[in-house]
Amino acid sequence: MNKKKLRKQYILTDISSALVSWCLFFYFRESIVEKENFYINEQILNDLNFYIGLVLYITFWQLLHYLSGYYNNPYQKARLKELWITFNTALVGTIVVFFLIIINDKVENYQTYYVLLYILFAIHFTLTYIFRLMITAQVINKINKGKIGYPTILVCSTQNNLSYYYKILQNHHKTKSKFLGYVTIDKNIEGLENYIPFHGNFEQITKVVQKHHIEEILVAVGDKQDFDYKKIISRLKAINVMIKIIPAPSDYFANHVSISTLNNDPLMEIPNIAMSDWETNIKRLYDVVLSTFAIFLLLPVFLVVSAAIKLLTKGPVFFFQERVGKNGKPFKIYKFRTMYTDAEKNGPALASINDPRITPIGRILRNTRIDEIPQFFNVLKGDMAIVGPRPERQFYIDQIVITNPEYLRLQKIKPGITSLGQVKFGYAKNINEIIKRMHYELLYIENMSIYMDIKIMILTVAVVFLRKGAA
Repeated sequence: MNKKKLRKQYILTDISSALVSWCLFFYFRESIVEKENFYINEQILNDLNFYIGLVLYITFWQLLHYLSGYYNNPYQKARLKELWITFNTALVGTIVVFFLIIINDKVENYQTYYVLLYILFAIHFTLTYIFRLMITAQVINKINKGKIGYPTILVCSTQNNLSYYYKILQNHHKTKSKFLGYVTIDKNIEGLENYIPFHGNFEQITKVVQKHHIEEILVAVGDKQDFDYKKIISRLKAINVMIKIIPAPSDYFANHVSISTLNNDPLMEIPNIAMSDWETNIKRLYDVVLSTFAIFLLLPVFLVVSAAIKLLTKGPVFFFQERVGKNGKPFKIYKFRTMYTDAEKNGPALASINDPRITPIGRILRNTRIDEIPQFFNVLKGDMAIVGPRPERQFYIDQIVITNPEYLRLQKIKPGITSLGQVKFGYAKNINEIIKRMHYELLYIENMSIYMDIKIMILTVAVVFLRKGAA
């Protein structure tokens, strides 16, 4: 059972539970509110409100479950956790439905409202949890039998921990981890290859993850070793995987970890980003909504600028360039062309103050950030977000990571049209300035939230229209 198929099962059962709960609740509600004129079969089957409500009800609950992030990690389920998540979602959803629908009913007394609210919650929560529990029980059973799990790589240190590694591997079938091999910080560990394949040195971890489609990395480098934990985890955080480490004598990650277990031993889980699942889904939702709104609102500007570029300069209106996005995936960024067509005939070069390669109309577009407008289409495609680190070309990234490997952490999330670095630092004119701006981008990643996104968008407006901050 792969994750995509499992996710579909959860979605279908949630749709089924919403369908059944609406039918039951509609009957119960009508029997109370319209009790004098209520006829079971004919009135329900001939009531258009029943069918309209059914579609809207199912759509509402699916949207709520999606925004909550419930479908993101179908293997990461547990019975008690399932109970808590389902209870909270059902409670929030029921209250919303109450104020949208039930509050408009004409009832004999206010106690009827409480009865309807309670019945709706009880029906929906019970059905949803029972259906989900059935699937979760099957998943846990398959995990215990070693049939499913996350493709995992083990990061080891020295021969001293050999017995501990054996313990992990001998019982891995009882966990969600399916070990496909190991890498070492220093040298190979003799004997461990009898259990799982050896994939080389830690420096090759990115290639190993990509080649074997690894989803989880377990770091077990021992106690009181002379390893730079900060450097190791920073390198791993640049890869789109779940990171778990054996507790080490470092408090560097104390504020950014959650606790789990492996064979009854404690593990620290390093989250990919600071945002929760529901915040990440909300972020994507308002990215799409705001980008669509911006494209329609700025359509006159779009047409005027396109005409001006075409009339005043030779060459295409738009500029397409390959940039590096989330998880190191390249994409084509869209911009209005602000330079002459032969601007990089001598090789890649960042724009500078009074750059002769910039056209007169291009200088205006860059100063007002109007050249960035086409990137809203990048957002709709899913290559970018409205707020996120500014994307760079691989040419510059290769130079930066030689001395600043933490730059790769910026690839954990989608790049953005605007960013904290953009409003606080501005455009980077050389490699050193990209590195300085990087510190603002890393600060954003460590403190991502919807509130911070809104704040950055307001700051961007201030920079563009009020000419405040960095240009």
